[in-house]
Parts: sequence; structure tokens; C-alpha cells
Amino acid sequence: MRAGRRLEIVARAVDELPAQYCEAFLLQVVCGWTFEAVSREMGISERMAKIYVARALMYIQHRLDVEEAAG
Repeated sequence: MRAGRRLEIVARAVDELPAQYCEAFLLQVVCGWTFEAVSREMGISERMAKIYVARALMYIQHRLDVEEAAG
């Protein structure tokens, strides 16, 4: 699968995420914030910030896997 197509799938998957998963993902992965900073910004524990990001990454990977299997 070409890089541009993968990027489209990732962008769509991020749009489909629950709001808290999306916010944690964007702050930590895209903006490079620490989990401590993400947790403070979102008013959640650091553990929950890690869980939200992990779930977002799992969902994005799942969407990539499904699209790749579909061809």
C-alpha cells in the first residue's frame, strides 16, 4: 500500500476515534507532549492518558490492517 493511501486511512481513523482518545493521541503522539502534560491538560490520570493513547494506536493499526487485507 502506498504511503499516501496509508496516510488517508490514518487520518480517517483518527477522525473516528472517541473524543478523549483523539485528544490524548494528538497531544502525545503528534504534538510530542509527555503523558504527564497530557494528563494535566485533560484532567485525567497519567495512567488513563496512556490507556487512551494505546487504544487510539490499536484502533488506527486495526483500520490499517483491515484496509490492507481488503486490498
